[in-house]
Amino acid sequence: HTHTHTRTRPAPPASSRAKLRMSHLPRERDFDVLIFGASGYTGERVARTLSKWSMPGGAWATVRWAIAGRSQKKLDGMLGGLASPPTGVVIADTSDEASLRAMSARTHVLMNATGPYRFYGEAVVSACIATTTDYCDLCGEPEFIDRCQLKHSDAARTAGVLVVHACAF
Repeated sequence: HTHTHTRTRPAPPASSRAKLRMSHLPRERDFDVLIFGASGYTGERVARTLSKWSMPGGAWATVRWAIAGRSQKKLDGMLGGLASPPTGVVIADTSDEASLRAMSARTHVLMNATGPYRFYGEAVVSACIATTTDYCDLCGEPEFIDRCQLKHSDAARTAGVLVVHACAF
């Protein structure tokens, strides 16, 4: 069974919603928000939404954001479909710990859209904790969430890192 129904709900006009301010974040990192897995189905939807919000006058107009994934070609290919370009494009792979740490060290918040999380997610969580980067995903995999809570809660707390699962960004 293939799901073909798509629901599109436009954002309310900028005048009727509060502007997101990222001014409280220190600026020593390249990005405020990074979407990892941006060329996949879900990641691309998130990137398209963020690109609309980051336009002049948008709710996230001042946010420095990036798209990330393992294929430069796929990431470059999706740039034309974005309403406004990201601040950066980052290459990283879940099988390369050094690339994950380098990626996560460049942003304040990492939105993870790579799945299945039980196979690819834990390395991203570990990299975020190691680089004191807040992490969120939209995972609905209880096994992954439980494993991360058991293995990484203490380290995340000690590092002052938020790890938020199943938030459906």
